[in-house]
Amino acid sequence: FAAYAHTEAENSYQMAQALGHPEAGQIRLSLANLYLLTGRYQKALGEFDTVAATSSGEEAARAEHGVGEVHRRLGRFELAVHHFERAEPDHPEPALLYADWGMLALRSGDTNEAMRRAKKSLAEAEAAGDDELVARAHHLLGVVTPDAAAAPAHFERALELAEDMGQRMASLNGLARAMGREGNFASALPVAEEALRLAETIGDRHRQAALLNHLADIHQRLGDTARAEELVTQSVRLFAELEPDAWEPEIWLLTGW
Repeated sequence: FAAYAHTEAENSYQMAQALGHPEAGQIRLSLANLYLLTGRYQKALGEFDTVAATSSGEEAARAEHGVGEVHRRLGRFELAVHHFERAEPDHPEPALLYADWGMLALRSGDTNEAMRRAKKSLAEAEAAGDDELVARAHHLLGVVTPDAAAAPAHFERALELAEDMGQRMASLNGLARAMGREGNFASALPVAEEALRLAETIGDRHRQAALLNHLADIHQRLGDTARAEELVTQSVRLFAELEPDAWEPEIWLLTGW
C-alpha cells in the first residue's frame, strides 16, 4: 500500500510541476520529502537544493533544513550543521529544526549540545502550543538524556501526544531501546514490532531496515538466533536497495532518530 501511495503522490507532484503549478517551491519541497522518506537521497537533495537556490524566507529555510537533514542521515555532519545554521533565522517551526539539530549533535558526539538543542526544541514547541512538536521534543530528550531511568518517561510522553505515524514509530523505537538498555528485551520486543509495522505502513525504507536490525538484536538477546539471522538478512537486503550514493557509515548507524 505504501509503495503504491508513494508512487501516486510522486506522479501527482510531477504532473503539477509539468503543468506549471503556481506554488512550485511547495511542490518541490513535497517531492523532496517524499524522496527522503523512500531513501532516494540524491533526488531529495536535488529538489531541496533547487528550492533553497530559487526562493527566500520560510520556504528557503525549510529547503535548507531538508538539505541538512539529508546530509545528517548520510553522516555528513559538518555539511548538515552548515545548512541548519542557514535555515535557523527564517524557519517557521524552529522546534522541528532544533530537534533534528539535537540528533545531529548527538551523532557527532557532542552530548551537551544535543541536550541544549533538545531543551530549545521543547521550549519552542510549548510556546507554539503544538502537541506534535512537543512530542518530537520529548522524543529527542529521551534519546539524548544521560539519565537512562528518565528516558522511558520522555518516550511515553511523546507517544501520548503524537498522532503522526512517523513520530510514533520513532518513539516506539526509542522506548524499545530504553527497555533493552535495562535488560527488558521481552517487553521491548512487541514495542519494536509495532514500530516496524508503522515503518512499513508509511514506507520509510531506511528506518524500516534499521528496525529490522534492531529486532534482530532483540531476538539474539532472547536466544532466538535463527530468527535474528532472518531479520538481519531482511535488513541487509533493504539497506542494499537504497541508492548507491547513500552508502556512507551513517547508513549503518541509524539506530535512534
